[in-house]
Amino acid sequence: MARRSARTVSVLGATLCALLWVGLAQATPSSLSMTEARRRFDEGVSAYDNKDYEAARVAFAQAYALEPLPELLINLGHAELKTGRNVEGCRHIAKALREAEIGLGERRAAEHALENAEHFVARIKVAVNLDGADLVIDGQDIAASPMIYPWYLEPGEHRVRASKEGFQSDDQVVTITKGQLKTVRLNLLRPGEVLTNLATPTQPPVDDSSHRRSMIPVWIGGGLSVAGIATGVVFTVIAANHRSDRNAKLDDLSGSAPCGQGSGTVTTCNQIQQLDKTARRDQTIGFIGFGVGGAALLGTITYVLLTPSGSSESSASIRLTPVIGPQISALNLSGAF
Repeated sequence: MARRSARTVSVLGATLCALLWVGLAQATPSSLSMTEARRRFDEGVSAYDNKDYEAARVAFAQAYALEPLPELLINLGHAELKTGRNVEGCRHIAKALREAEIGLGERRAAEHALENAEHFVARIKVAVNLDGADLVIDGQDIAASPMIYPWYLEPGEHRVRASKEGFQSDDQVVTITKGQLKTVRLNLLRPGEVLTNLATPTQPPVDDSSHRRSMIPVWIGGGLSVAGIATGVVFTVIAANHRSDRNAKLDDLSGSAPCGQGSGTVTTCNQIQQLDKTARRDQTIGFIGFGVGGAALLGTITYVLLTPSGSSESSASIRLTPVIGPQISALNLSGAF
């Protein structure tokens, strides 16, 4: 792995040397600094090849200070990552990838190094409702809005501020964890202006659907209300029909021998008893249906009246369980709004 990294830096060094020779050939007033930058760069390559990454980092930083060529940031960033300076390394490699003209192999190596290092740093993006606002993070001027690329930071607490002439500044203190990318939204208003609709190209409107009252409990409660009441009506009617049949058979027994062993009315008496038992069961189910429907209706009305429309989504749940046995047939309702 170390041999591969050294080979990568050596290739990048050859690319930089070509650029430096072009600068020397132009004989600009900065040719002396260019020569010194090249010397520092060569020292950095040699130190990197010898795995003296701290010396390489210092030499590359000096070369960049003399001649701020974006190609130099690739080498500087690799050396910084090797010495545990992950934030600086990420910033420099990301800047080089945006601005430097480097080969495909070197670009892929830099992208891979950046991707690995991002697991150990925090990243932040700032969205402002106005373009051209000055963005400051932890007292350091970063850019002007809109902020296109994330800014690398140490994990922890950071203060973000946006300002623009003629507008009230806005700032926030945010906490970002290792490996996290957080977007902070700031709003600049004119003095006396009230914050209303901030939908702009740099700050899309916030989806507040999760803060509206959920209609799920209303639909569930309404459905249970209709089903319960309908069940109550149907089984009450059925029970009434069974009672009517029972009464008709009782009328047929008028003047006959009473029910008992050996009587000729045993069959009719058994039918009467069965009809009476069935009528009571159906009426019980009807009462349960009315109870379920009434409870669901009351719960739905309570939810609508007492739950603010801007509250977060409810976690209401209802469970309806049939209970059937030799002595009872019923429905068990449990849950909460």
